[in-house]
Amino acid sequence: MKNISKTTKTILFASLIAAMILPTSMMGNAEAATTYTREQVNQAFSLAGDNVTFNDKNKMKVDKAALSNDGMSQSDIKIIKEYAKLHNALIKAMIQEDEDKIEDAQDKLVYGDFAIVFNDPSAGEGISTQGWFDDNACGITNGNTSTYPDTPTLYVGTDDHANENAIETWLENNGQHIVNWPYADWGDLVYAEENSTGQGGCTSGEFRDEWNVYDDSPAHYIQGSWTTGWHTLNHDNEPNPEVLSYSSPTYWWIGFVVYWHDNY
Repeated sequence: MKNISKTTKTILFASLIAAMILPTSMMGNAEAATTYTREQVNQAFSLAGDNVTFNDKNKMKVDKAALSNDGMSQSDIKIIKEYAKLHNALIKAMIQEDEDKIEDAQDKLVYGDFAIVFNDPSAGEGISTQGWFDDNACGITNGNTSTYPDTPTLYVGTDDHANENAIETWLENNGQHIVNWPYADWGDLVYAEENSTGQGGCTSGEFRDEWNVYDDSPAHYIQGSWTTGWHTLNHDNEPNPEVLSYSSPTYWWIGFVVYWHDNY
């Protein structure tokens, strides 16, 4: 830089420092992250109606041309597109059974820009308790934790089996299916079945009963007695994390299922 004057060097240096400290909102090519409110997201999906659907693996399909033709605002379309992108990234990761991608996609969907959609407003400092969704599904009002299913009560489902093969045969003969990660914790032997009673009129797989298999050591003291052999500890009617096996009743359901299993 021998041919650049001292004054020019000073101006260039000052410009560089200014670029480094300018707020994001003042930089033309950068876009600040947005936290969407319940009202904004619910309005967008309410207006979208049948232009947002799910396929048989719960991938969200957005008919963007129909949304524009129906006169929906670009800001509402942007919300739907961004939510669908995060939702579908989680579905794709679950199909691939990629642990890192699943965890990343769950975090971005439930705890990222749309965090307020799923988190209890009363639990967050500075978050208004106004604006809970009117959008109900399966007897649940999204964001209103007083409507969420409680932590299930454990009970002994079956007991006194001689070995692992015997209890697995019993479970399979009684209609349960084995559940692998990511639909159960790593290392656990878990069986499950859809709960046909469900909740709030949802009886198509949105809820399940879970059967956790244990050997005879250690025994468990449940309902006033000790287990005596290979046995299961069960809980019923939890929101079903096997989201590839049924159709989502509403756009926020899968994020709600992730949130519920993280917190209950």
